[in-house]
Amino acid sequence: MNILVIIPTIRKFDGFKEYSKCFENYDVDVLIIGEIENTNTKTIPEGLFYGVRERKEWFKQRGLEKYEDLIPKKHHAEISFGLLYALENRYD
Repeated sequence: MNILVIIPTIRKFDGFKEYSKCFENYDVDVLIIGEIENTNTKTIPEGLFYGVRERKEWFKQRGLEKYEDLIPKKHHAEISFGLLYALENRYD
């Protein structure tokens, strides 16, 4: 099985190093969807990160810029981006 754990957050990533230990014993990928523009990469656990810039670029690379605003910023609906990512990358 190809599993992606999606973590949307509008908070700083200070506590995620500890939280990420929950996934160490499982063969899963972790996608963090954040809102903080200048994130210190040392505070992000290993995995995928899509902040504001990264999501904008993702839509642009696919010619989908006009749909970028369908997913509200600083809102739990950002998980929708994670679902788009999971679908495109064939996660189960």
